Amino acid sequence: MAWTYAGTPGTTSDATRRDAVRLLVGDTDTTDQQLQDSEISFFLSQSSIDVYLSASIAASTLAAKYGRLVDTVLDHSNIRASYSQRQKNYSELSRQMERKAAKFGTKSLGLPDAGGISISEVSSVRSDTDRVTAMFAVDELARDNVDVNPV
Repeated sequence: MAWTYAGTPGTTSDATRRDAVRLLVGDTDTTDQQLQDSEISFFLSQSSIDVYLSASIAASTLAAKYGRLVDTVLDHSNIRASYSQRQKNYSELSRQMERKAAKFGTKSLGLPDAGGISISEVSSVRSDTDRVTAMFAVDELARDNVDVNPV
């Protein structure tokens, strides 16, 4: 089983996507490895290589892993293992990554694209006599070709 982290998160290759998923779920400590490379590759394949959605799946998987373990307290040595807290943290992380996938991921709605708003295009559209007149406009004066900045 392989575990690698080069510290180069990105979206351009399998290795950088794997590093991105590791970074997003906090699995970057070589002394506390949580997920194998093959598991992250599986998550990426299930999510059409969306790193945020893959991180959500990874966190959900880790929550399930820690949900199976019980909290342990050894009275005489004051040692405690609180797996339920890890389970809750990974569950919340999964929800956060799912929201980020919806906003930034490959299948997200993304940011609005305000294309086609050059001055010449606006003028052309406004002067088109065959175009249906809009019921409203952001700048009513500009729609009516009134000079809003008289000299």
